[in-house]
Amino acid sequence: MKPNRRTSLERQSKPAFSVGPGDGQTSYLKTREMSICCYVKDRYAPSEAQFSSLDLRDAVYSEGETLTRLEGEAKGVLLKKLGLADLESWRYGSGRPYERYSLAVRKRLKLDVPLRARRPKPEQINELPEPDRSMVLMHLDDQNARLHPAVLAYATELERQKFYSAVKLRVLDRLRINLNIPWKKQVAAASSGVYEAFAFANKYSVPAHLAPYCFTAETTALIKHQLELEIARRSNRFALEKGLKDYPIRRLAEVETGPIQLDPILFSADRVAVEPGAHEALRREGKPLHPYLTMHGLGCFGDIPLCEAESNWTALERRAAVTSRYRLRRHEIVIKTVFQPDEEGELQPCIEVTAKRLH
Repeated sequence: MKPNRRTSLERQSKPAFSVGPGDGQTSYLKTREMSICCYVKDRYAPSEAQFSSLDLRDAVYSEGETLTRLEGEAKGVLLKKLGLADLESWRYGSGRPYERYSLAVRKRLKLDVPLRARRPKPEQINELPEPDRSMVLMHLDDQNARLHPAVLAYATELERQKFYSAVKLRVLDRLRINLNIPWKKQVAAASSGVYEAFAFANKYSVPAHLAPYCFTAETTALIKHQLELEIARRSNRFALEKGLKDYPIRRLAEVETGPIQLDPILFSADRVAVEPGAHEALRREGKPLHPYLTMHGLGCFGDIPLCEAESNWTALERRAAVTSRYRLRRHEIVIKTVFQPDEEGELQPCIEVTAKRLH
């Protein structure tokens, strides 16, 4: 048992390592900035998933076994560097936060510099200075470039490593060859389509016939939406039974959802514009933005009289501006939905979030 334990500890002490047999391996990359694992879901691996039939199970795993799953964890150091250290930055921050994180992962995995799959031309190699040229030739002949005389000429391991690293970076920049990766392995990897497979734009979509059986944002959004509406309607019935009159709406029990046939003011994060002053006000108040957007979307318009809530629902029917106001300790958060035509002329809800100081 001791040798196996020691081997496992040695493997996990490396930044990159794999665990598991053959094609069932899970590969890991653990650094100061991130932790990533990559694997293919195997139908024979232990799982808690439940299926209504064996045919459905086979259909799901037949699809899943063609896909590589990449799961990443960004650590505090990287989140601060990307300006994504708080939840609001991910939900409503500028500059496509998920794409920024994905690009950071690609850079760490060296996927931002596609390695070449073909041997460079002789004239390209001859353009390199010495010892870079002869080290590349050693590498292409499946020899270890670290054993080049120019590297071994340095007295200490640290000096040899610094010199080798400098050559490696120059060769990578000029020829897109990584001296740390055996040439045959680089050719195989670069020819496999790995750069396209791990592109941010290559997001997977579940086939329509499997969508009802998969846990995705699309399949859960409708259930969540229906649950929120039911809570709001029951709360509204409670408010009517208690005879609540015209005064500021502050609690869920006082939600006015409007006619049942009306949908809430749904919003999409890419159509939310938040003024910097609103971000700062919420930060000072210690409040997140998401709950207020959710209440606005459900028709809980905040600190306005019920008569104004009715006006909002009338405006929604006409696709006119709808405004919510939420009073905090020192600020008022104003959320307004305006309808603007898209490329096809269809009116789409766009949300503007502002804040003003209360006296």
